[in-house]
Amino acid sequence: MTSMKISVLLLGYICATVAATSVSSLGASNCTRIPRKSRVVKYVDWPFTLNCNDVTSRDWLTAYNISLSPDAALTCYIRHPDQHYYSTETSITLNGSSSILTTYTVTQRYSTYCVSLEVEIELRPLPHHTCGEDVITALRGTSNIIFVESEISGKPLIFECEPAANAAADAVLPPAVQSSQITTKWIRTPVRKLSGSTSALQVAQPNQTCSDLPVYYLTNLKVRLLERHNKPKALEITGQDFYDPAVYTCMVQYGGQTAYISHAALCIKQKVSNNKKPNIMCTGSRNFFQDDSLTVSCTVTTKLGELKPDELEITWTKGTSTFCTKSDLLSSTAPSSGGHNSQCGLEDFTNTKKICFWRQPASNEVQPSSNTFKAYLTFNKMKVSDAGTYHVSVLYKGIPSDPATFTLVFDRTRMLVKMAAGLTVCLVVMVSLIVLWLVYRRYRFRIKLRWRRHFGKYQDDDKKNIVVLSYYYDCDLADETRKATETIITCIKQQLNSMQYKYYDSHEDLQAGGFSVSSLLQRLDDSHRMIIILTEEYIRDRWSKFEAEQGLINMENNRTKLIFVRVKGVKKALQGVEDFPSGLSDALKTARNIRWKPGMNSNLFKESVAYALPNLKRSPTPTTNNPSVNYVKLASCDESLASPVNGCASCV
Repeated sequence: MTSMKISVLLLGYICATVAATSVSSLGASNCTRIPRKSRVVKYVDWPFTLNCNDVTSRDWLTAYNISLSPDAALTCYIRHPDQHYYSTETSITLNGSSSILTTYTVTQRYSTYCVSLEVEIELRPLPHHTCGEDVITALRGTSNIIFVESEISGKPLIFECEPAANAAADAVLPPAVQSSQITTKWIRTPVRKLSGSTSALQVAQPNQTCSDLPVYYLTNLKVRLLERHNKPKALEITGQDFYDPAVYTCMVQYGGQTAYISHAALCIKQKVSNNKKPNIMCTGSRNFFQDDSLTVSCTVTTKLGELKPDELEITWTKGTSTFCTKSDLLSSTAPSSGGHNSQCGLEDFTNTKKICFWRQPASNEVQPSSNTFKAYLTFNKMKVSDAGTYHVSVLYKGIPSDPATFTLVFDRTRMLVKMAAGLTVCLVVMVSLIVLWLVYRRYRFRIKLRWRRHFGKYQDDDKKNIVVLSYYYDCDLADETRKATETIITCIKQQLNSMQYKYYDSHEDLQAGGFSVSSLLQRLDDSHRMIIILTEEYIRDRWSKFEAEQGLINMENNRTKLIFVRVKGVKKALQGVEDFPSGLSDALKTARNIRWKPGMNSNLFKESVAYALPNLKRSPTPTTNNPSVNYVKLASCDESLASPVNGCASCV
């Protein structure tokens, strides 16, 4: 038994010696050396393997003009400087006493040809910085980190535990040993984005160490570890959401020693529907009136994301005619074509990119899953021809929406109301004109007299006299009537003299023997006012009525205004007189009336007379037209003035 073991060991030694001799001979002859070196970094006491991946097809073309297929039968050996040979399956371990820099020769053979390449192995001790420091270094963009963008519930993400593509030359690969000999742990480090920077990130709590950071030993269904052959386990994330943005770091342990292999920063975007077809919705029907201004607003829904200027177009049509197209995202409105009194545009439209959050966003920061805005069509000064059925459609990135339809209905209510109002106004005007014509026909004389009273041109001081007095006086009058007449005449003359107004009294001319009808008519034409003292005897006396009628004629011709002074009992007396001129009755109703009552205050009566007289400035004049007339003293007045009654001194 012992001799058998010795034979086996001897046979193995002989085979190894033959193999070494054959390998040495292969590496020593007919081999073209590639004039460049490959360099990798390894940790002390960490096993590693070398392979022929550094020898490329380009090297074979350069050396022998041979293009090797990927499945070509190649042999590969690695030679140590001490003439030790290793296969690509052999694990190599360098301890702390080894040289910091060791050069291995990688030899690759094909048929009778041979290519060799030198690989420098830089030996380094394990890093002593903490997990947090390692993540911060990676986030500064120096090396060994990948930035991954994903959307909610996007494709599953797989992170391999190996140096990133942007790793520096000193990045260390995991040990080339069986998976059972290494332990892989993944760590999640929350980060925050620096303000004002598009890519710079910071650890949420940079002063914390690995053990203090939120570490998740990921064993749930959302995140799991994937087995790899002789490699550290990979990390798979499925169903990612806004809770998942962070830096994911794989930690590899071998022989009680730990190294951080790689980092992956993950940001999450809002999920967008796979359906790219846009949608538009409008109100069903709108009513409008003539000359109205109206805006039709439709809601447009598209996928979330930034649009180029030619990727969105909104078209408004009526029948087969396209009258407004909005395709310029930079302008607010677009004018209609074909002379339409309308314009179309967009409202609440924001052309924004999808935000990828490197940290967990706040609820008000999350973008909606779709982009919603308003497309509107505005009409100005609408006409009946604007009524009809309209269609609007959206073209989003070349994909059309289903057209939306709305109807504009012309409302004739306002037109009918306007027509009815116009007819009503016309009818009211016609009826008013008829009524006014009838009133004028019936009361034209009164209207004319009232017009003359208020708007006659009597204020111009172009006449000799101010007042013509007309009254009835006789010594046979009843005492009450005679005294009232005397008092009224005396007070009127006192007021006229105080205002320096000249007057004409026909009784004075009659007393002086110079009265005539022609002189009366001439004095009427040359006077502003005619004051008529109405008593019961006056309205029965034919001559008095003649004087009043002449004053009425002058008033109609806009030459003299009438003022009536009425004593008590006149109204009743007028009802009993059948031959009193109707014109004078109308004049009595339209002209100014001053009522005299027995015992009336003379100053109040004078003020009423003064108010009815024109406001003119006159120089002093004689108190009467005929100073030689005999005057009768009237005890009821303040002064002794003439009573122009001839031969009536005994009546006082």
